[in-house]
Amino acid sequence: MDIEDRLEVKVVAAKDLLEVEGGECNPFAIVRCGTEFEQTMVLNGTTDPEWNSARMVFGDITENETDHCVVTIMHKDLSAQQDQCIGLVIVDLRTVVLSPGIETDEWFELQRAPGMSGPASGTVRLEMTYFLNEGEDALPEDDYEEGEEEAGQPNVLAGTIARSRGLYLEGKELVDAYVSVRVAGGKSSTAVYKKNNSPHWDHRFRLPVADGEETILIKVKDRGVIRNRLIGQCSVPMVEVAAHGDAGLMKWCKLLGAGGVVDGVDRGDLEVQLTWVYDRKHARSVASAIALATSAIVSRKTQYAKETPATEEKDENWLVEEEAFVPLKLSAKEQEEVNEQREARVMMADRQLDDLARAREHDMLPGDYQIQVNVLEARDLKGEDLNGLSDPYVRVRVLNRVKKTRVVRKVSSCIFDETLYFNLHRLSKSEIEEAVVSVQVFDFDAFTAHDLIGLATFDVRAVHALDDHEYYRKWVGLVDTKSSEDDGYQGFLKLSITVLGPGDIQKAHDIEKEYQLETAAELEAEGPSALGGLSLTGPSLDSKLVFLVVYVWEAEDLPKMDVGLFAGGGIEAYVKVDFAGNSVMTSAVHVRGKGNLAPEYREELWLPVIEPIQGKRITVGLWDYNTFAKDNPVAHLYFDYDEVQRTGKSSSHSFSFLSSSGSKYTGPRPRWHNLYGAPLGVQGKRGALQNMFGGEEASTYRGRLLLSMEVMTMPPAKEKQVAHRAAFHFKPTTGLKPQSVKYHFRALAVSGSEIPTFRAPGGLGVAKMQLRVCVGNHSLEFAFEPNRKGIVVWNDLKQLKGIDLPVLIEEIPDVCVYLVRGPPKVQTVCYARIPAAQFLKEQFRGDPLWVQLRADTARTKAMGGVALTANPGAVLIKFGLGLSEDAVDPAFAWDEAALRKKAEDLVPFALRVYVFQARDLPASDENGLLDPYVKVRFCGLKDKTKVHSMTTAPLFYETLQFHRMLPRDLGFGPDIVVQVWDRDTLGSNTPMAMLRYPLSKCPVLASESSRHPTPTWLQLSDINGEPVTGELLMAAALVRKRDASEKFNRPEDITPAMRRAWVEVLCVGVRQLKTYRLRTPQEPFVRVDVPAPRDGGDFFTTRPSRKPAGRNANFVERKILSVEMPENALYAQRMDVRVYDSRGGLTTGVFSSPLLGACTVDLATKMSWNPDGYEPPQNELFDDAEARRREEEREEAQRRAREEAQDAESNDDDEALAVEDRRAGISFADNEEEGRDQEDDEDALLYADAEERPQYELERLEKPPIGIPAEDTGIGAFDPMIAAELPEIYEDVLYRQEQERIAAEMLKEEDERRAAGRSFIDIVEARLADATDVGAMIGLEEETFKLSDLDISFPSQWAAADFLEGREWWTEEREGAELEGYLKTKPFESYPVYRGRYHPDRAKSTLRQVGVFKAIIRVLDQDPLTVAETIPLKLLREARYTVRLYVIRGQNLQPVDGNSCDPYLRVKLGKEVEERKRSHLSRTLKPDFYETFEFHATLPGPSVLKIQVKDWNRFYPVHELVGEAKIDLEDRWFHQEWQKLGDPVAPGVNKLKPIEIRNLRKDTSSVVQGQLHLWLEIRHEAEARRDPPVPLEGPEKRKFEVRVVCWKSMDVPYEMGDYYCEFWIGDSRRQKTDIHWRCRNGKASWNWRIKIPVELPLETPEDGRLTLQLWDQDVIKWNDVIGDAQIDLYRWFLKAYHEKRSVNIFKIINDAKVKKRNDELGLADEDDLEDDDDDDEDDEEEVEEADDDEVKEEARDEERDEEEEEEAEEGEEETKEEAPEDEPLLEETKKKKKKKKDEDEEEDKKKDPNEVAEKDAEYFVKQLKELVGLGDIDETASWIKLTYLDGKRNKLHNRGRVAVTIEILPEEEAEVRPAGHGRSEPNSNPYLPPTTGRMSFSYNPFYLCSALLGPKLAFQIACVCCCIFALVVLGFLGIYFSSFYTLLESLGLAGDTTEATDDVLR
Repeated sequence: MDIEDRLEVKVVAAKDLLEVEGGECNPFAIVRCGTEFEQTMVLNGTTDPEWNSARMVFGDITENETDHCVVTIMHKDLSAQQDQCIGLVIVDLRTVVLSPGIETDEWFELQRAPGMSGPASGTVRLEMTYFLNEGEDALPEDDYEEGEEEAGQPNVLAGTIARSRGLYLEGKELVDAYVSVRVAGGKSSTAVYKKNNSPHWDHRFRLPVADGEETILIKVKDRGVIRNRLIGQCSVPMVEVAAHGDAGLMKWCKLLGAGGVVDGVDRGDLEVQLTWVYDRKHARSVASAIALATSAIVSRKTQYAKETPATEEKDENWLVEEEAFVPLKLSAKEQEEVNEQREARVMMADRQLDDLARAREHDMLPGDYQIQVNVLEARDLKGEDLNGLSDPYVRVRVLNRVKKTRVVRKVSSCIFDETLYFNLHRLSKSEIEEAVVSVQVFDFDAFTAHDLIGLATFDVRAVHALDDHEYYRKWVGLVDTKSSEDDGYQGFLKLSITVLGPGDIQKAHDIEKEYQLETAAELEAEGPSALGGLSLTGPSLDSKLVFLVVYVWEAEDLPKMDVGLFAGGGIEAYVKVDFAGNSVMTSAVHVRGKGNLAPEYREELWLPVIEPIQGKRITVGLWDYNTFAKDNPVAHLYFDYDEVQRTGKSSSHSFSFLSSSGSKYTGPRPRWHNLYGAPLGVQGKRGALQNMFGGEEASTYRGRLLLSMEVMTMPPAKEKQVAHRAAFHFKPTTGLKPQSVKYHFRALAVSGSEIPTFRAPGGLGVAKMQLRVCVGNHSLEFAFEPNRKGIVVWNDLKQLKGIDLPVLIEEIPDVCVYLVRGPPKVQTVCYARIPAAQFLKEQFRGDPLWVQLRADTARTKAMGGVALTANPGAVLIKFGLGLSEDAVDPAFAWDEAALRKKAEDLVPFALRVYVFQARDLPASDENGLLDPYVKVRFCGLKDKTKVHSMTTAPLFYETLQFHRMLPRDLGFGPDIVVQVWDRDTLGSNTPMAMLRYPLSKCPVLASESSRHPTPTWLQLSDINGEPVTGELLMAAALVRKRDASEKFNRPEDITPAMRRAWVEVLCVGVRQLKTYRLRTPQEPFVRVDVPAPRDGGDFFTTRPSRKPAGRNANFVERKILSVEMPENALYAQRMDVRVYDSRGGLTTGVFSSPLLGACTVDLATKMSWNPDGYEPPQNELFDDAEARRREEEREEAQRRAREEAQDAESNDDDEALAVEDRRAGISFADNEEEGRDQEDDEDALLYADAEERPQYELERLEKPPIGIPAEDTGIGAFDPMIAAELPEIYEDVLYRQEQERIAAEMLKEEDERRAAGRSFIDIVEARLADATDVGAMIGLEEETFKLSDLDISFPSQWAAADFLEGREWWTEEREGAELEGYLKTKPFESYPVYRGRYHPDRAKSTLRQVGVFKAIIRVLDQDPLTVAETIPLKLLREARYTVRLYVIRGQNLQPVDGNSCDPYLRVKLGKEVEERKRSHLSRTLKPDFYETFEFHATLPGPSVLKIQVKDWNRFYPVHELVGEAKIDLEDRWFHQEWQKLGDPVAPGVNKLKPIEIRNLRKDTSSVVQGQLHLWLEIRHEAEARRDPPVPLEGPEKRKFEVRVVCWKSMDVPYEMGDYYCEFWIGDSRRQKTDIHWRCRNGKASWNWRIKIPVELPLETPEDGRLTLQLWDQDVIKWNDVIGDAQIDLYRWFLKAYHEKRSVNIFKIINDAKVKKRNDELGLADEDDLEDDDDDDEDDEEEVEEADDDEVKEEARDEERDEEEEEEAEEGEEETKEEAPEDEPLLEETKKKKKKKKDEDEEEDKKKDPNEVAEKDAEYFVKQLKELVGLGDIDETASWIKLTYLDGKRNKLHNRGRVAVTIEILPEEEAEVRPAGHGRSEPNSNPYLPPTTGRMSFSYNPFYLCSALLGPKLAFQIACVCCCIFALVVLGFLGIYFSSFYTLLESLGLAGDTTEATDDVLR
């Protein structure tokens, strides 16, 4: 067939073209289409050319079979050399050809052309349009295959064995029944239903039957162990089945005996359903089998679908005659059962609708969203580098947006502490609900691709549903989905995710407090450990490997995606599943055809899942594969992982081609899932969004997908642990496929209202409109009807009979309604989607429904659709959808003639629409107002009200009347369309809002004089039904007319009953007025209008004011208006407030007063006679006299307190003595009663202070009193029973402890006596046995403890700020809410003033707030002059105040650019501005400001205090605004609750002005931009001069030094290595020890000091981590990490910072452990003993003081005499020594030495020999331990366990221990106690001894070999050398062996010696 067509191509522009060598680019384009080509002009010197060429026309596209065109971009070489190719684009023409007359405008990426040396770059923009001559077909039609008829003879028996009843078998009470069916050689059997005489099988079967004379034999049998027994049988002739046609035969069959014998036995009944149908698939079974065999061999399968001519679409076998469906005659019981089934279907449909409604309740709102991902830290990451470590960084992906953190080098655990922000604008509901946050951890590689360590995924919807919309500071496991070798978690990541949407507020957290609580919780969960939790370990997350198995069966009804002219259309489809970072797809199946394409897959998709998992969203996408372009999405489905069935079975599958081995499928039954997307043929961005996310925005049914899913909790052991696919491991059977039943689908299309109009071709008239109603691929098409002023009448009934739809309601596709524009260009323009369950619930009994159409977002106006701002209209349709058996029931039958008649039976009516008033209408003019009027459209007629000028709350009170012939049944009548318009003088009027009022809601009045119905306020909406601001008060009613010519009188006035009222307005002023046309307001004034019907309103204007400033003018006027107001508050008018500037200026007109802004005030709530909605005026004003009175009371209370303190000081000594006496149990009362009173009053105080009072001699141990003290019985100081319960006396405890110590010493002496017979060798052996027990020495089973159990105190914050005391009560109560939540109300009524134009798109809307009008308004029913003033005006006199703002810190700030900012504060009050640019903070989102601002303000006056946070930028003069917070000072100062917040010295319980957390916002975003912690003070200037500001200072920055001493290692699992350690804290420089070369058995010795400078306080708690790594140095290759550890020093930094002294961590821990052990054993520690010694000394001193002076003097004399005698003796000795005789001196010296020697020998003899041996042995063992490197560590050190994560085995290995000492010193103390780095001088604090066990040089080669190679390897080498030496010796000696042997033979010493001897004898 010849087709006249053409293709028009326009090359518009190109961008980012490749630069050429030798000069600038001179580009031009060449377009080739088939054999034709054209080119554009040459543009010189540009890489971004804009050609805008003339349209290039190419003809005979179809005839030449052209399916693509090539656009080549060339560079024109001006030097006359050959032109150079820059790139080319191959454009597929399928989309263009299938969209004739539609212009496509797209950018295409340039590709590398043949011959190019490098890659291409840039894009080119092309406009293309394909044209066909009108009246001719665009594409040729395909014919049927030869020999195939349009409708063949029936060839398949389709039936259902439904159920049986009353089965009987002799000798068996309950039978195990099954049914077998035989016909024409075919057989089918049901399953066995055990122990049931009335089983329900519901077994469906299909058997080939070609002969109508066959008989169906049905047998019911009982399954036995040995043989089966017949229960009964029946037979059904095929003739009977054929007589029932396509409706089929459904009957109860009586069971007979064997062979059909009637023996009188009641064997039961069997219900069957039988239909004889024509099955095309069976007719082509041979061809299908061949196709299946072919598809099993090739990986990319190609299937050929049936090709049917267009005529078959109208005559297919499911469109049968009505006579084929004959209603069955049922008995009463059968009818009851049918009714029960129908009720069950109604319940199922209702449940489906409820599920949909519940799902919509949790829908997220469309709009702007922000997603914050705070990556805190990572632990135990898998090592991807050769050294066993990684260089990790985190990459986060959200909706194709990617952000990354910094890279941390050579770690397995690290700190990131970075927040990544994703600002997502204008998201649809489906986009944000299906969004996923993918967090991936990569290993950075400089020269190769980065390696994936692991990932975790999160659902945005699930995170948003959490408390505070955040997933806060939790650990997640990282899973590697790419590698099959990595099992389990590959590390752990701690992060927070926050999702903020419209109106959401982020929670403010106290990081330091939460970190300590979090650490305590982790330690409590871990239990006691070796270091008490000081060494951090990875989180203990239990993981379990399961598999998500997705069975992809087949797809149906897919659209044609490949539109090539040669291929004949079709699709190459594959299914892709994404979940938890895994992605796997099926093979692509190519199916050719025009539509209803059905590829078969039969594949399993296995996705490994490690539970627990955070992301629960499973994405299943159907894609079309393209060879030379990107794959196109067809549609997507989303599932919840928690709803997938879990199975414990494990199944194995084969990957061979013959996978259908016959094994049975045991998974969940497959289900059909319907696919929705963009209109067919629509691609591009808009179409891709619908195809990707679907949801309610998707307009078109795109087929269905048969899927089943299961979570396999016990997968096969050999299953690959990566995502993979495989063929079905079972043989698919027809019984697994979901069954379908016959449905009838009806639709009565009545009419359409407000239908959009389109020009007809040629511009003549309006195009006709068609209505198309579809359910799945079944469609009802109504005729094209003319569009008359938006009204289209069809009034036509169509139905589809016997269509196949799924049995399950949730599998039935939605009913789609499409509005189609007329020929010759047929195109859908609007749509609506309705769940099928809604019509199944109605069961053909539903009323006509007005369906509101929606504009298709994928088809813009330029593409022939409806503009998004135009009204798409509505259509009136009566739907019917249900089972065919119900449809033929007379109870559900539709009388077509009657229904048509209902629409055509017209009677005359007069419609009256009563329009009363409107409120809050959206502004249409730039002044914030509009000139509204109401237009009503009805049945092609329209009428409108009067125009009201400059108001958003007009009073209409008009009745619009329409005379029209309407259906008698008002349900068939059209809706009343009410629109609100704005009149524009110079332009066209603008529609602002609308509503649809159903005609069925209109009451019919008795006569034309009847009163109107009561109106209601109705919400206005936009064209798509989305609500907008504004309401309309209206009603509508019908009046029946006698005939069409009857005329009615003018409707009566609808003005309500009015009364006189007075409106009192106390005008305070205007605040924060914005500039108007670049001019600041000078002298504003306010005009207030109170409109009323019949000119009953009034207005007033305030005086112009510029005090204290034009933008914040005060009026302080009381105005009263006398107006008419309605009796009924329903009709209450609104008060119009307009703000003008009396000095307009040149820009606004010299003599004009420009309108600055306007607003309206609802007076209904202020009418005192309104019983329901009256609200008294907000009167929270604070009287200044009250403040003065409270100030006087405060001063008086202070004076009284000082006097009482002075009086109390004089009685302190007496009271203290009395308390001491009472503590000792002694009373000095004057009488007995007074003593008892004092005792009763003070008992509680004495017991409460028991812990604080000092220890006295007779004081008992501190224990709470037991019971109530009994009275003294007179038998002693204490009753014996009471004494038994009293605690022990302290001296008794000491005595008992001393006795226990003596007993222990005696036992020790006994043991020593028993060991007296041991020798020195025995003792040394025992000592060595203890020494070799390494576990006992270093504590392999170390003592475990909890740090919280020790007596060690840690501060909770860096500095105890005095300014916080008493100010945190509000943040503790409300967790950071703004103070308005405490004040609750405002003293003044604040009305925002607006200016600008409203637009549905917020980006195009200019409506904004330009100020605030403050006033107090009352509506009174009597003259206010006779009523007292509510607020005296004197209270509003202007006064000067001092405002002090204290800003502590910011939190959760949003970065303007990048991931951080440099924030500083800018505060503005009126004209005063103070900004702190110079004190900006660098690169932080959690700044600590500690700034104080002071302003002087006039109140009332400029009252809005703006606190702005800006991002400082060195290179830009205008700094970006992060966000701002506003505080109204007038609402604070004049509020009574604010004034009640007292001072810290005020009496009573008044609280301080609290710290509040203000949210930061900005106009360009609806998301909160952060928070500020601050508080505010307002004082009189006199008070401010008296009281200085509160000093606001943060923690002082102090420098500290962390000294780490690395002593030695132990238990390193390697025989030999070259070990060294690395240390660092946070981001500090890494420092390492020296290398212990050739260390044996893992016992390295370093004795190395590391000094790390630290500045406190830290920014985050995570910065206080000390990281330790143990390395093995390699000379030739890379170094290997052995293990690492992290030590949390944050609390110890806090302790050192607070105590300002050095903190030796392990010494403090060891001392606390010793003290705790002594307390548990009840032993006295050193402190207690020192206290006892001090007590004894005190007692002695008291005794000495008690002696008389005489005794003291005698003692002094005695001491003096003794001293004199001693001096005399010493003098004599000196005289003797000075004698000059030398020899006696030598002799005397010898004598002394000999004497001393004798004394020593005597002492040695007296000593116990066992004790001497014990000491010698102990010393020997100690020296030996030091020699071998097993010496103990001191109390300042501890062993740190090192670990290493084996990523392949997913196991954490212990890699030894390192002994370290950690001490934190202030900088001053570090200077006083110097220490050198390593072992350098000064080697002190502590002293580091030389290392042991190091290799030393030796001349002994065996020692060097052993030291260098290790003893094992050295021994092996020595053995090899010995063997070689032996072989050499043997080889050398072998040379001389023969001659030596000959010599021996000659001497007779070898060989046969007997013969030689005989020879000698002879």
